[in-house]
Amino acid sequence: MTEKFAPPPIPREIKKLDAEHLKIIWHDGHESVYPHRLLRRECPCASCCEERAKATKQSSPLLRVVTRSAPQQYVPTNIKLVGRYAVNIEWNDQHTSGIYSFKLLRKLCPCGVCRPEGSAAPPHNEFGQVPEE
Repeated sequence: MTEKFAPPPIPREIKKLDAEHLKIIWHDGHESVYPHRLLRRECPCASCCEERAKATKQSSPLLRVVTRSAPQQYVPTNIKLVGRYAVNIEWNDQHTSGIYSFKLLRKLCPCGVCRPEGSAAPPHNEFGQVPEE
């Protein structure tokens, strides 16, 4: 039995494109432009995954107590490499624990090639991992 081996996605360049977007140019030449709001919403840290899990499990509308108001616009304040597999994005809402693997970032790419016909971003499990296809 032979297994398909796909090399992991490797970014060649990561930069803030403008006030609302982050751009990644991948080693294979693909270019991804991510709205900041998408990346913040899809944060793979444990607390964000727990919040998403709670939100999807609630069947009745419950009152959500918000202790701090969300900013009008999410903006990365710092982006750091984590080893050779991920980046840590720190946000203007003081959220600093999201470690975005390159594999997750590539799967979240919102472009028309990666998300034909406006399909949604792939869901991730309680550990922030996108299920294998």
